Amino acid sequence: MCIRDSVQADPAYGYNYVGLGQIALKNGNKSEAERNFKQALEGNKKDASVMAAIARAYFNVDPTAYAKEIDKYINNALKVSKNKEAQIYVLKGDMAKGTDIGQAAGFYEQAIIYDEESGDINPQAYVKYANLYNKVNPDFAIGKLVELNQKLPTSALAQSELAEKYYDGNQFTKAAEQYGKYIKNPNHFQGDEQRYSGLLYFGKKYQESLDVANQVLAADPDNEYMQRCLLYTSDAA
Repeated sequence: MCIRDSVQADPAYGYNYVGLGQIALKNGNKSEAERNFKQALEGNKKDASVMAAIARAYFNVDPTAYAKEIDKYINNALKVSKNKEAQIYVLKGDMAKGTDIGQAAGFYEQAIIYDEESGDINPQAYVKYANLYNKVNPDFAIGKLVELNQKLPTSALAQSELAEKYYDGNQFTKAAEQYGKYIKNPNHFQGDEQRYSGLLYFGKKYQESLDVANQVLAADPDNEYMQRCLLYTSDAA
């Protein structure tokens, strides 16, 4: 369903208009974007999460050109939420990470804390937080993602990011185990199955690698990566 269809299906859902506004901004039509953002707040005038989404839309299109608009919606969202709107802190973290990693980490941590205070888990904040630390302290990054997986055991994002961090750290056995969990999630991608087959091969689990390669090729017979993997694995099995 496209955004315009979503608007027709639920015209009171503010995020649909935020999406339309971002498209208008990308197309250079600021006045149309502003109309959509205004519509997004109709009936949601004190919804800090919608304000955060509007600030994010401006940021996604051009953080420099729309700096004033971003600051305006950030400040409004913080005022309405009494400084506790988690998505604002995720955005502030994204804004800071290019110049001050420590400050960005602090913002992501605030997003995690404020969401959990309200009974929610913010996987986006956990992942961004872990990504900041992955090169300087990979064990800490992995620990945060293990924590996230414990709190959201069915999250495809949590599963895939943990698998990637194990892979980045050359922990191929753990990476293979984690990918094995992840590809059972209906939201996984075919490329992840390819990675899983390769990891099984490097872990000398040749028959399992072969089985995964054959599954991918059954759906995508022209997949050259899997064809090569099949050749190597068949020789080793």
